Amino acid sequence: MARGRRVLRRRATAPANGLGRTAQAGRILRQPLPCIPLVAAPVPSEADVLRAVASLYDDGLRPFSRILRKRLVEHAQEAAQAELLGKNDANNFKDCDAGKLRTLCEASLQLRVETEDWGEWSAVLDDKEPNFIDIYDPVDNYPQELWTAAENYFKSLGESSDLALAGGRYASARALVQRRLPFLEGYSMGQVCHIMQLAISQRKLLGYFNGAIVPYDQSTSMLKCRCAEQQRPLVDPPVSASPEGTVQFQVADWETARLKLREILDSAALRGSDQVPLSNIKRLFRSLYQMEL
Repeated sequence: MARGRRVLRRRATAPANGLGRTAQAGRILRQPLPCIPLVAAPVPSEADVLRAVASLYDDGLRPFSRILRKRLVEHAQEAAQAELLGKNDANNFKDCDAGKLRTLCEASLQLRVETEDWGEWSAVLDDKEPNFIDIYDPVDNYPQELWTAAENYFKSLGESSDLALAGGRYASARALVQRRLPFLEGYSMGQVCHIMQLAISQRKLLGYFNGAIVPYDQSTSMLKCRCAEQQRPLVDPPVSASPEGTVQFQVADWETARLKLREILDSAALRGSDQVPLSNIKRLFRSLYQMEL
């Protein structure tokens, strides 16, 4: 098992009978998306990229390309808001081009681009020793006082749209850091991401619903458990938000799931890896095949 992660290995086989379907969960309070036109962010300079990479080091987060791009957008938003004094057109930016960003990083004498699993890459500093948090590490060394406070707070997330977490783990962790919660004081953003991963995978305090992090009792996982206990199928396919509106995912049956898993594992093998982190499988099914497990 690599780096403490739960992984699927290439030799794994899938069962041969049908998968269940998903049902619609209860009402989930989500923050409404602002109707603000996207503003094209300028192509980042090398200085912009180095500042973004350094800030991720400070947060204990490995600068994977997807995270680096998010950080660049965050910095561009902050700069625009400071310049425009909070005008609406400073609130949203388009993502920068991943290919151009990689080319810029490869040309920098201060950065080293490293190939990661599943077509991902990261940009690390040549002159700074990494001290990144492995957010998939199953070891929980956090005090029980933190978990007691976290459980009470996470239960409140579904009670008000002001408290709801929009987005996935990174965006949700960033929102929690910005809220300056007492029980997270002194923890880096990388540690907050790890705390959220443990809250999802082990503590069952949080879960996912339609791509957003919600209290566990409102999550798809909890819904599936309830349906299993009642021996009834999940009847409604899951949905996800996109710039074009709501997208409905087809639920994969066992034959399709086995075929797509084989494609994912074969692709990983071509890159020299015999495993894929289990936490990535659902995301890959959604992003590559528009399917739900």
